[in-house]
Amino acid sequence: MDGDGKPLEFPRDTSRGGPHIARSFHLRLLWIASSLLLGLLLLGAIADAYLRPLPASTTDDENRTPAARQAFVQKWQTALAGLQQHSLGFWAPPPSAQPFRWWDRIRKLPNESGVRIALRRHLASDIDLRDLRPIRLEPLSSGVRVSYLVTIEPGSSEFLLPIEPAGIAVGTGKREAALMRHLLFATGLPPGQLFILGDKMLVAPAGSAYRFQWTVRRATTEGGLWHIREVDPTPFEGSPELERIAIAASGSAPVLLVCSEDRLARIEAEQEAARKAFPDR
Repeated sequence: MDGDGKPLEFPRDTSRGGPHIARSFHLRLLWIASSLLLGLLLLGAIADAYLRPLPASTTDDENRTPAARQAFVQKWQTALAGLQQHSLGFWAPPPSAQPFRWWDRIRKLPNESGVRIALRRHLASDIDLRDLRPIRLEPLSSGVRVSYLVTIEPGSSEFLLPIEPAGIAVGTGKREAALMRHLLFATGLPPGQLFILGDKMLVAPAGSAYRFQWTVRRATTEGGLWHIREVDPTPFEGSPELERIAIAASGSAPVLLVCSEDRLARIEAEQEAARKAFPDR
């Protein structure tokens, strides 16, 4: 109350800006938060595009022309001939490996899932692929070349042995010798050819880790996918087609194969049955 006993009157705030300022402040905060969220989403999309590895083609993209297959088989047979002399050749693991950072694995190396699919096509079905590790990268004018250290474990022991024309025993008659050249000794072999079981050589014991170097000679990126175009053979090729090509191209020269102990047992039984049945024909 004032000195005259009247109630005091406080001046009223005639400004109407208070509620509008608060509303504007809230809208500004909402705009800033939305912009930050959109920015984070954009950064996440960019990071995902750059940090996610390119997927791999799951189809067989290797060069399958007749000339390429012949060159592949010749390289395979030459390498097996070296293995027969206890030389691993290009399968020998190197003394040291090139270091790879996470960025290299994401942006520079072929997608590992595609490499594994390609490698499995060059391993017999009873071979267990344990590990696959890149050890050397070489950029090409079209794609890359990558060498890997491969660790496998065979389900049964693997042996190297030759396939040769059946020998004709001394004293065999001309008719019998001629017929023997048409005898089927084992499944998958042409007439007159047989596995020389006495010359088998152990390559990899059953249940033991075996390591070798294997090279993807050319991998390319097309259509947003990695494609494996060309590879080296492995010691454990299990393709009947490759065996047929090798035998057809060999003439009378030996053909070398690495076979599992289980397969050799079946081969031995077939060849023994063929020999026993021959005199009755």
